[in-house]
Amino acid sequence: MSELKFEVAQTNGIIKVNFEELEKGLKEKLSEYEGAVFTEESKTTAKGELANLRKLRKEIEDSRKQVKAEWMKPYAAFKLQVDGLLEIVDKPVNLIDRQLKEMEAVRVAKRKADIQALYDSVIGEMLEYLPLEKIYDPKWENASVKLPAVKKAIIEVIGKAYEEVTTIKNMDSEAVTKALEMYKRDLSLANAVKYINNYESQRLETLRREEEKKRDLEIERIRREERERVAQEQQIREASRRDTVEELKTVDETLAGVWPVAPEAKRVIYTVLGTESELEELETALNSLGLYFERKDV
Repeated sequence: MSELKFEVAQTNGIIKVNFEELEKGLKEKLSEYEGAVFTEESKTTAKGELANLRKLRKEIEDSRKQVKAEWMKPYAAFKLQVDGLLEIVDKPVNLIDRQLKEMEAVRVAKRKADIQALYDSVIGEMLEYLPLEKIYDPKWENASVKLPAVKKAIIEVIGKAYEEVTTIKNMDSEAVTKALEMYKRDLSLANAVKYINNYESQRLETLRREEEKKRDLEIERIRREERERVAQEQQIREASRRDTVEELKTVDETLAGVWPVAPEAKRVIYTVLGTESELEELETALNSLGLYFERKDV
């Protein structure tokens, strides 16, 4: 089919107007009016001048509209013909455009199916982390992008995700499962690692507090047992002291019975601290006084 061309030949129109003459006359009138002062005597003249100027202005405006209307007549006729041509041209344009779009839709649908097949062939165990819609690039649908390039891009994304998932799984933490769920949503290794690190930090802090609490409880238990032991020993010492005092209060009644004792005699206990020689002298003195005593070393 030969190429059609739209050819236009335009002849510029000429509009003759006495612009210079009229402009000169108006400027002369303006110079007269700038210094004029109208009075009652000249009021009629002023009204006449105003009416003439308004009439002139109307003539200028009416002429502009008339010239425009005449000037636009050729354009209006030209536009009418152009609109008719455009209507005729639009019919094959729309027909061809519709067919091309239908062909493109078929091509894109086939390309999407090819991309899906490539994805299915390489995704493997990473399917749960990388559904196709999450990694899909609309540029893959372009005719200029070859399928091997698409396959390479998909494999690169899968390889990167596999390494990141392996990194997360190798982190020794109870938070790995939750971190993997997070990775499925945003494919961010940084966010997953940060979550695990924060979890471990909190877990260690909790363990530290629990150990500190256990230690404090153990210290308190030891202190309590020590207080109980001291109290028990104190009770034993006190009981021993009471037993000792009671024992000290007793005397050998068989010996004391043969010893002459005055009716008003009292039984008393002395605690004497001295050397052996001093104690011997004390016992000698007691004997010399005729007092009965028993020595009980403590």
